[in-house]
Amino acid sequence: FRTLFDDGSVIEYNRNTSEYTLDIKGKINIVGEGEVIISSLAAVKINAVNAEITATTIAKITAPAIELNGAVAVAGGITVTGSISAPGGAPINGNIEVTGDVKAGIVFLKTHKHTSSPGGGPTTTPIP
Repeated sequence: FRTLFDDGSVIEYNRNTSEYTLDIKGKINIVGEGEVIISSLAAVKINAVNAEITATTIAKITAPAIELNGAVAVAGGITVTGSISAPGGAPINGNIEVTGDVKAGIVFLKTHKHTSSPGGGPTTTPIP
């Protein structure tokens, strides 16, 4: 079936492909007093100029892997319970504060030692 509205909006169902098409010319509101669930056995895609999700308590994404393609800006803190990997390096603008130690290769920042040259010359490279 196909319904064409005065503003040009169309609601269409194709019985051969079991596909619904909603071509709406104005705003779409989906309101539920209970949980709203969108399920698909295939992909769910959202294409928009801007996309925004607002949650009053918490927003969660659960997946075996999550990819973010593009610059990421975080306005709050970040808590990491796993490891962090930066194969391309991690340039940081600003200070880094740690409560533990910092390790570069086999050398720890807090506990490594140097031997000094006689007469107050330069020290040796770090000794692990």
